[in-house]
Amino acid sequence: MALRLNGSDLAGIGRRALVAALLATTALAGGMAGAGDAYAQAQTTFDVPAGSLNRALAAFGRQSGTQLSYDASLASGKSSAGFRGQGTRQEAIARILQGSGLSHSFTDARSVLITGPAPAARGGAAANGSILLDTIEVSGRSGVSNADTPYETPGSVSFISREEIDRLPPTSPGDILINAPGVLNGGNRVGNSISPNIRGLQGMGRVNTTVDGALNATTSYRGYAGNRDETYIDPDLIGGVDIIKGPSAGVGTGAIGGNIAMRTLAAGDIVKADQNWGIRIKGDLGTNTRSPVFDTTTTLSNPLTRPKDRPPSFNGDSFSGSIAAATMQEHVEGIFAISRRKQGNYFAGSMDAERGFVYPIGSGLNPGRNAVIRPGEEVYNTSQDTTSILAKGKLKWDNGQSFELGYMRYFSSAGEEDEALINNPSYSFGQRKLSKTTLDTYTAKYRYEPSDNPLVNLRVNLWLTDLEHRRGEAYPVGFRNHNVVTLGGDVTNTARFDTALGPLTLDSGAEFRRERAEAPQRIEGLIQNSRGPNGNRLLSAGFGRLTFEPVNWLKLSAGARFDHYHAEGEGIASIFPDRSGSRLSPNFGAVITPFEGFQLFAEYKEGYRPPSLRELYWEMFSLQVNPNLKGEVSKGWEFGFNVLRDNVLTDGDKLRFKATYFQNKYDNYIIVDDVPGTMNNPRQQFTNIDRANYDGFELSGSYDTGTFFAQGNFTKYIKAEYCKRESGCTMPRLDEVLGNVTPPTYVPPEWSGSVTGGVRLFDQALTLGGRVYFASTRIGSKWPPAASRTPGLIGLNYTWPQFAVFDLFGSYKLGEDTVLDFSIQNLTDKYYYDPLATTGMPSPGRTARIGLTHRFGGNSLPAFPALPRLGNASAGAPGEDWTGLYAGFHLGHARAEMSGSVTTASGGPAPTSEAPGFVKNGTIGGAQIGFNYQFDNRVLVGIESDFTFLGKKGDATRTMATETASLAASGAIEADTQYKLDWMTTLRGRVGYSFGRFMVYGTGGAAFLQASGRRQQYRATQLTASPTSTAYSFTDTDTKTDLGWTAGAGFEYAITSNWSLRGEYAYAGFDNGALSFDQARGGVKQPITTWTSCRRGSPNPPCPAGYTGTLVNTVPGSVNEVSGREASTNIGLHMLKVGLNYRF
Repeated sequence: MALRLNGSDLAGIGRRALVAALLATTALAGGMAGAGDAYAQAQTTFDVPAGSLNRALAAFGRQSGTQLSYDASLASGKSSAGFRGQGTRQEAIARILQGSGLSHSFTDARSVLITGPAPAARGGAAANGSILLDTIEVSGRSGVSNADTPYETPGSVSFISREEIDRLPPTSPGDILINAPGVLNGGNRVGNSISPNIRGLQGMGRVNTTVDGALNATTSYRGYAGNRDETYIDPDLIGGVDIIKGPSAGVGTGAIGGNIAMRTLAAGDIVKADQNWGIRIKGDLGTNTRSPVFDTTTTLSNPLTRPKDRPPSFNGDSFSGSIAAATMQEHVEGIFAISRRKQGNYFAGSMDAERGFVYPIGSGLNPGRNAVIRPGEEVYNTSQDTTSILAKGKLKWDNGQSFELGYMRYFSSAGEEDEALINNPSYSFGQRKLSKTTLDTYTAKYRYEPSDNPLVNLRVNLWLTDLEHRRGEAYPVGFRNHNVVTLGGDVTNTARFDTALGPLTLDSGAEFRRERAEAPQRIEGLIQNSRGPNGNRLLSAGFGRLTFEPVNWLKLSAGARFDHYHAEGEGIASIFPDRSGSRLSPNFGAVITPFEGFQLFAEYKEGYRPPSLRELYWEMFSLQVNPNLKGEVSKGWEFGFNVLRDNVLTDGDKLRFKATYFQNKYDNYIIVDDVPGTMNNPRQQFTNIDRANYDGFELSGSYDTGTFFAQGNFTKYIKAEYCKRESGCTMPRLDEVLGNVTPPTYVPPEWSGSVTGGVRLFDQALTLGGRVYFASTRIGSKWPPAASRTPGLIGLNYTWPQFAVFDLFGSYKLGEDTVLDFSIQNLTDKYYYDPLATTGMPSPGRTARIGLTHRFGGNSLPAFPALPRLGNASAGAPGEDWTGLYAGFHLGHARAEMSGSVTTASGGPAPTSEAPGFVKNGTIGGAQIGFNYQFDNRVLVGIESDFTFLGKKGDATRTMATETASLAASGAIEADTQYKLDWMTTLRGRVGYSFGRFMVYGTGGAAFLQASGRRQQYRATQLTASPTSTAYSFTDTDTKTDLGWTAGAGFEYAITSNWSLRGEYAYAGFDNGALSFDQARGGVKQPITTWTSCRRGSPNPPCPAGYTGTLVNTVPGSVNEVSGREASTNIGLHMLKVGLNYRF
């Protein structure tokens, strides 16, 4: 049995006077509950899923460290709504038993007796009558749920609890990752986003960071600091963080570095077990910041500055507050929360700056400097003002089914420092305009975990994120704005089999993710055109893993995943061809448990990362697209052991320890390097080197007696190197040509970690503790660094000195529902830089915070009634009754036919080469959901909606320039036009007949099709009357959704009671569609201006007789004549689809 007590919410210690006052107050509280009651009331984070009551009780015992005594027959056949979130053991067990007819009582500090109306004897119980609960392995693929899980899960798994976040509230969002071994946040102080680094891998999607399963991520260009992944989170609404390192064996396509899954607040975090509604109010105040000020005269080269005096303690410029209201009932739960976090620019530490820093001289930025902000000064552009809204609602059925919808709105106005500006001697450092970020997240989740069917543990997720970022100030203006819309989903299932040789578990699933990115396509005024990564990328994957347990001390596992991607450029990037790739990646492992509480593990995993849209389609200055770029392949070994022991030194203590050695190789690692053969006119590109290697070890652990506690983590790299075929393997260099644009800024410190310790006093009402956070210099670098070779390029050779920073924290429970938190971070006010800093912006100096949390609730909400069944599939034999809801996916083949005509915007003639017209065959795929009703005579009627990705694109057609004989003779291009069918969705009726397992049907209804087109305009390159060549000018695009009709027929075959195979033919027609290219030009010739010097009596035409002076004559160019294009479309689709449905 796994015993673990997560103590009271620990969140920061305040000033010494405040601590003294709290101690005095606590000393007067003599009437507190006894130790046993305090233990039962201690706060713990639970993740007990709905389903079998026996399983729920087992999970509760493991997660809370409680021995349960009961007759297992009492819980047999009963279900539980489970309990997720933070609460006391009393609250959790009451919620788990709710509606079961069973009751409970705490017989001592660590034991619970469960009784009911029908007690019965049971064999196999312990001598004292209790049921001994085995440790239950929680798969990292489904998320870590509590602080014990990393120590009972083989492999590299970490967990960050809400309590850890509250102990030392983050100044920057990335601060929440400090306690996770092997995980850092790159460029932690340059903006309000996070860019996690796991074991040296960072950027370009190497690490997936999700919030409630939804990925919001984009990349931004950071000047000489390279490119940065940007993910936006609100720490105030995070309920916990699960981290899985290395390529995923399940959901997590492309993330060869690892997956970071953040869970938002749930209803169980707010509502007490004996209540059905609750409200939590939370707020805090901080020091060491000052609100930014602005001036209309502020410019890039002359930003606003002000006196550098540090502000007084609590000046009101740093605060956060949130309110959350929730309901938690047997059949429904929901939560609504809103938070506001406002923080001014922080001030750097003023003490203990390491030797070797070179600061600006006078008002300029001197060559060779490696710091811009001096100790104790204001660090401009570190402010943030974030408002977030969270809403989630869940319906729960008695048979282990649930469906949840969620929405989250994030808006932030925050300082953001451009590494290229802060490092440029032409620009001063000061307050710049704030960046604006808006993020909308939509989630839908379905779970089916029947207690009586070990073959089904179904999880279905669908999500969409819409991210828009507007950079406050960068050069040139607007250049670094970016938008991305991401749609994703996954289906996974866990099936358990009992075989004669031992238990067998099959984890399987599939996922997809579609990204559409937009960025500026051309920057006027630059010598070169610059191209942002505009395009679409579709990632898909299927995976499976078998785990076999031949004896109770040995587990063997093996599996594989298949990843595929397809990418296409849009706008100016559409001149490049589509890209695709795929790979099958195996994995296998072994776990040995020689005795209880000790586990040895070994694992080998491979993974595949497709190139990102930025790597595929981005051109900037001398950086050009590489048509031969390949995806990265990860190959990694892990060896380690877990210790999870109780009662080691004293009765009731808990020892946890994990040690892991990792050896990771990344074939085809992508860097930026020179294009071969461009010595005289240097060009660069994203390119593959042979491999990158990262080897090292991680240690993490904790020890808790209930009164005293300690935890820590440490990461050490043994090897870090990049390998090129022509030059062999070397440590990462920070001075290679444009090398800083990718890998070197991702290189972590050689070693890093943190140690936390504390004490709980007065029956755990008061908690006091501290943390030390430390790191070395970057691998392969030393301090002080060599001076920069070129003025202003701090990022080129940037590292940081090693450091150790000390923090204090504490909390005091004022009452059952009220907690006071306090903290002092960077106690010694040290001047230091975070690991993976990308520029000379130091970390915050001494910062104090004080916060208060209060919650209340009741049981006055009317009970939500039991939900009706979703279908009859499970009620009888397969195919006996087709009535009910169903959902599934389909794959198939389509023949797409598109025809039409084109005119100018005014209806005049236009080149026929620009008219739509193509026939394409290819694969399609999508999902469907519907409902059937079967009559007694076996006739059934139903309604169905589906969504299908088409991706059928015609060949680009060229319109040749014929305005002049010279253009026609040279084969110059006037325009390039292409049309595409993106997706289709339908809403249809169905009529069918059931023969039992086999059912046939006809279907028809409305269809909606998204069609798109793009037209690239060219213009003459010579300012003459007889030009001979043209070059690209701009891209015109349009997207329309057409209404049409569809009809077809198909069949379904019931494989089992819940699963059916289907086949269908359908035709869809869309007439009289239209696409417009409003900016199409009348030709390619540019305007020509001539200057003729005239004097009286000059015979030069076109000088008028007797005219003296300069005669200016401009001949208009056809490239400036906007004529537009209107394309009419007629579309037909023949589709043959096969699919799989899950029937409820």
